[in-house]
Amino acid sequence: MPSLVVSLPGKPQATYPINRPCTRIGRSIGNDIVLASPTVSSAHAILMLSGTRLAIEDLGSSNGTFVGRARIQRADLEDGSVVSIGDHTLKLVAERKAMAYEPTMLVRSTATARKAYLQRLDGARPGECIELTKVVSSIGKPGECMVTFIRRGDDFAVRFADGPAAPRLNGAVLGDAPVRLDAGDVLDTDFGRLQFLLQEPAVRLQWPGGDRSQPAEPAAHAPGPMAWLRRAMSRAPASLIASAATNS
Repeated sequence: MPSLVVSLPGKPQATYPINRPCTRIGRSIGNDIVLASPTVSSAHAILMLSGTRLAIEDLGSSNGTFVGRARIQRADLEDGSVVSIGDHTLKLVAERKAMAYEPTMLVRSTATARKAYLQRLDGARPGECIELTKVVSSIGKPGECMVTFIRRGDDFAVRFADGPAAPRLNGAVLGDAPVRLDAGDVLDTDFGRLQFLLQEPAVRLQWPGGDRSQPAEPAAHAPGPMAWLRRAMSRAPASLIASAATNS
């Protein structure tokens, strides 16, 4: 089932599963998701789930409901959609299927393969990037908190490997079954917050008649009427050229 990750600056994130046809959002206690802020209306918005389709509708709120940067009356949501209601940010996380993998499988590296990184969001070295170059990469300490990242071609997954407390992926508890990663996913662990990033391969444009990614060789000059003189001067001894220049 999809879930909604609700965040407010300076406050812990909260995750709400979306498992009913209608989920009401507002400031009043009677709502399914209560956002206690004066910037949120008593009955602000409603989520409507129909099969696998999820939509949000504004209920005539004072400050509006935004999907991305656009104020909406009603809009369909998809995995990764970001909704702003007052001071709160709500991110939709769709249910993700576990990704089967074989730890000993061979992944062939190519020049066009995407590169994957983990960027530290806090701690002593915020902004530092860790490149995931192996088929299976483990990060953390056994017995404390350790997670494993798995690569299968251009797809990546993460699983909880060891430790007393499971980390959270986009606010949802991560289990020992591999979960497929998308660019921008955030992992909260005992050793800090990590964001998963993907770098797309450089694209070389193919043009009719050849690749224009490199500058073409300059065209040779057509021989002119003085070409015979230039050739003769290039073969003449330096002393003869100097003498001719003095006489002139």
